[in-house]
Amino acid sequence: MNYDNLLEKAMNELPEFKEEFYRQIERDSIDTESGNHTVFSLVFVPLFCDSIKHNQPETTTKMANFIETMERSNDPYVQEVSSFTILEELSDLYSDEVLLPFLKSETQKSLYNIRQYIPNNN
Repeated sequence: MNYDNLLEKAMNELPEFKEEFYRQIERDSIDTESGNHTVFSLVFVPLFCDSIKHNQPETTTKMANFIETMERSNDPYVQEVSSFTILEELSDLYSDEVLLPFLKSETQKSLYNIRQYIPNNN
């Protein structure tokens, strides 16, 4: 996985992501030229939140596993999308008690680092 194929990987591994991506294009929220940070902020994060809100642990786990894959990528730009776009936004919205049960080791480390500057106030 690298920055250039990140969107394609997400669409291939997460059908709900692909569906929402095209839904957002139809709504003119994003377009095919939107960058990865924008797409993951406007598509991935809301999907993850919806899966928590609607108690869909299978979807939440699948998405959390994708974040873990991003965190383990050798491409630092992929890690930036994961940490600075996805995890920072999620850490603003949810407590560690909500997030940690879904997160694997590398993602937990990133969340811990984020908590150094975004406190767990949820």
